[in-house]
Amino acid sequence: MGFLAGFAVKVPLFPVHTWLPLAHTEAPTAGSVILAGVLLKLGTYGLLRLAVPIGMVAAGGRTAFPNVSFWIAVFCVVGVIYGALVAWVQQDIKKLVAYSSVSHLGFCVLGLVALNDIGIQGSVMYMINHGISTGAMFLVIGMIYDRYHTRDIDELSGLAKRMPVMAFFFVFFVLSSIGFAGDERLRQRVFDDPRRVHQRQPRQPVERAVVRRVRGVGDHPGRGLHAAHDRPA
Repeated sequence: MGFLAGFAVKVPLFPVHTWLPLAHTEAPTAGSVILAGVLLKLGTYGLLRLAVPIGMVAAGGRTAFPNVSFWIAVFCVVGVIYGALVAWVQQDIKKLVAYSSVSHLGFCVLGLVALNDIGIQGSVMYMINHGISTGAMFLVIGMIYDRYHTRDIDELSGLAKRMPVMAFFFVFFVLSSIGFAGDERLRQRVFDDPRRVHQRQPRQPVERAVVRRVRGVGDHPGRGLHAAHDRPA
């Protein structure tokens, strides 16, 4: 439970998310990019690697604390809706993206606590997509702020007429963040088609470990998660 509470703040999950919008607002552009692309993913990775296998999966692949999993899922759903509604009314474009991250990361954790192969694979894919698209949005916002010294959405209206290239990339990254169909197909072509994960042999040791872990979870919900703890020291 200690791991779960600590990583919930790190992700962050509702209702312990209040530090994230302020951190993004006060941080410089490079800090926001690193925070969104790397540091927040340490929380979701910690849940996947430590909190879930140690505290939420019992021997035999059963859920150790069904009530805990249920309430975590409830908080995730509340965070998804709350983050989206609060982001909707923001005037500071950086706060808007920060609150949208609370909503997105709720989906990530919801997939993890589902404790099945589809949920975990989707959560890992969502971590990668969110890190790339949100980091890119903060980078573009930083470039716009350096030129206009404001993040107020009303004052930035009509940006496409003055900065068409920057506006194009910002819209592109926003569409990527919301999972627009064209961006998804492009991502699969650039990185890899996730349907081939079980068909090809991974070449890197880390990649082999990740795919083996996902396959173990897919074959038996508890076996892949407990594999690291069943090995002799």
